[in-house]
Amino acid sequence: MINKTKRTSVEPVATYQHNGRMLADYFEKHSINRSALARQIGVAPTTVLKYLESESLQFRILWKISIALKHNFVEELAAQLPLEVVVVKSEEQLEMEKELERLKIELSVYKNIVGK
Repeated sequence: MINKTKRTSVEPVATYQHNGRMLADYFEKHSINRSALARQIGVAPTTVLKYLESESLQFRILWKISIALKHNFVEELAAQLPLEVVVVKSEEQLEMEKELERLKIELSVYKNIVGK
């Protein structure tokens, strides 16, 4: 929330992954040729260099590079989010889970009868 009278942030600022540094680290680790990548994604080699220096990159850029290098940079960034994931289950999933529990109990009963 922003305090409108003082124009300062009153909530703590989260630290963000430097997108360009993430790419640069990957390029170095995997010996990625920047010029070859530039040709593959249809940009100038200097543009790739600018990507590596950029703190923030557009989603479409990460998408194109991910496809070109067959590495999911979007997933890598998502894994670093400091949030708990809330999973919303459909009615069908909930019903399937209930059925699974019922079947586990039934199997347990049969095992007791058979003696295993």
